Formats: sequence, structure tokens, C-alpha cells
Amino acid sequence: MRTRVGAVILKDKKVLLMHRIKNEKEYYVIPGGSLESNETIIEACHREIKEETNLDINIIKEAFRILNEGKKEIYFLAEPKSSNLKLGGPEVLRESANNRYILEWVDILEISKLNLMPPNIKDELLKAYLLQ
Repeated sequence: MRTRVGAVILKDKKVLLMHRIKNEKEYYVIPGGSLESNETIIEACHREIKEETNLDINIIKEAFRILNEGKKEIYFLAEPKSSNLKLGGPEVLRESANNRYILEWVDILEISKLNLMPPNIKDELLKAYLLQ
């Protein structure tokens, strides 16, 4: 089973999300990605967040796990240790007029209004925030 890791990065009652606009579809995802061989889930989380956002993070604790289309997804509650937010990694190379990646700090109370993917993650994200 493939494993994906991500970080629920919180700052000033806002969460960092990746706003995706792909072929006229708009949605949001929590930054993260797949585990590489010989990598722990913590190492993968730090690497993926650094690649995608240029942020160094402090992982506070595991927030939740979900199953999504045959993948195990593990999300950690985190806070930024640096503030130089900048899109990076493979996302920069894949970006085009029909495939956009936009890093956005979103008010946690606005999450319910967003098209957050996967769909079953909204409730888990809000619970993780409330239980932090």
C-alpha cells in the first residue's frame, strides 16, 4: 500500500493549503507527498514540505490518518520554523496555464467552504485544529 504524508501547518489561526487549479477544476490540498524508499514518515514529511513550500517545520504530533483510493495518508500537526514561503519542487516544473499551484494561508474557519481534497479530510482537519 502506498503511503502519503502531509503537514497541517498552522499559524495565527490559519492553515497552509495548496490551491490547485487544474484543467478548469479548482480545489485545495494539504501540502505533502509520497514516501520514498528508506525514508521514515517524519523524514518524508519534512522533505515534502521543504520541497513544496520552502518551509522548515516543527512537527508537533500526528494529527490523523485516512485511507484514500487505496493509499494510506498520514497527516501531522506542524508549525513553521521559517517564513520564506515559496513554491518549489516538481510543482514548479509542472506549472502551466492549465495547471497551477498556489500556496495560501486560509482561515481555519473558512475550511468548510472550500473544495478540499480528498473530501473526507475536512472533518479530520477541523478536529485536529480543535484538539491541538
